Amino acid sequence: MPARRRKLNTNLSTFYYQPSLIPELIPAMGGVSQRVRIYTHEDVETHRNSGSCWVSRRGKVYDITSFLKDHPGGDDVILEFAGRDVEEIMEDMMEHKHSDSAYEMLEEYIIGRLGTDATTVRDGA
Repeated sequence: MPARRRKLNTNLSTFYYQPSLIPELIPAMGGVSQRVRIYTHEDVETHRNSGSCWVSRRGKVYDITSFLKDHPGGDDVILEFAGRDVEEIMEDMMEHKHSDSAYEMLEEYIIGRLGTDATTVRDGA
């Protein structure tokens, strides 16, 4: 039997999500709500500048716009990878391996989760 999906209305589209995916995001999003915003790769890719800078990592989406000015390596380093997944670059020993606190800090900027075929279906699709 396929997983039950619930409807999630957003100002852009209507998405469906599987409730079983929600518990892992609740602590990272403050534990206040069970509603999780689902974004596509295309959504993330549109936020590639200093006015709106998003990245993804391990299926989560982060709006790090306000962190740009505080990044120890400068905002240009982040902007080079804006709109993309940053898992590999954050682990790259040739660039700079990030500390555990860098990953903990990243969690403060979570705004949602990346959707996949299993988690989102746009209306009319």
